[in-house]
Amino acid sequence: MRVLPVLSLLLLTGCPEGDEHDHEHHHHGVDTSDTANLHFEGLTSAQSDGGSFFVEYTPNPDPIPVSDEFSLTIVVHDGADTETVLSSVDSVSIDADMPEHGHGMNVVPEVVDNGDGSFTASPFAFHMPGYWEIYVDVTVGDTTERATFSVDCCD
Repeated sequence: MRVLPVLSLLLLTGCPEGDEHDHEHHHHGVDTSDTANLHFEGLTSAQSDGGSFFVEYTPNPDPIPVSDEFSLTIVVHDGADTETVLSSVDSVSIDADMPEHGHGMNVVPEVVDNGDGSFTASPFAFHMPGYWEIYVDVTVGDTTERATFSVDCCD
C-alpha cells in the first residue's frame, strides 16, 4: 500500500531536473541527441570521414519530394582541393536511412558514371517526412571513405 503515495509523489513532482533535455531527443527508443542539431543544416556538400574526398550532391527535383522518386547527382572532389573534380573515381555507392526510425528506403538506387566526373543515383524515395541521412561511399584505389549528409525531408 505504500506504493500509491510514492507514485503520487512522483507524478506530482514530474521528471528530475535535467531529464527534460533527454526526453526531447528520444524517439522510438533511439537516442537522437547526436543528430538533433543536424536536422536543419541542409548541407549538400561534405568532407568524407577520412578527409580524402569532398562530395557534393544535387537532388532532382529540388527540393526533395516526400513519397515520390527523385535522383541525386554526385560530384567527387579532391579532399585537399575542393575545386578539383576527381576524374578517376573507381566507384561510388549511395544509400539513405532514417536512423531515428531504424529503417532505410523502400528502393535500391543504382549509380551511373556520367563520364564527366559526376554520377547519377536513382531511384531515391523518402517514403515519409523526417530526418534522413544520405551516405555516399567513394572508392579511389585502396581508399574507401564515406560522406554523410543530414536531410530534413521534406519541406
